[in-house]
Amino acid sequence: MYHSFKKVSISEAVSIVKSGDHIFVRVAAMTPNTLVNAMCEERYEELENS
Repeated sequence: MYHSFKKVSISEAVSIVKSGDHIFVRVAAMTPNTLVNAMCEERYEELENS
């Protein structure tokens, strides 16, 4: 199976996350800290844990 990838801004990437989505972040050197921080800073007020 082939997936095409597209570069997007951090804001655009976190904008697709919806309340109730499950996000797995591996704790290691490859943790996407910029992405995780953006989700916490930009979306914390509108996302709910369902």
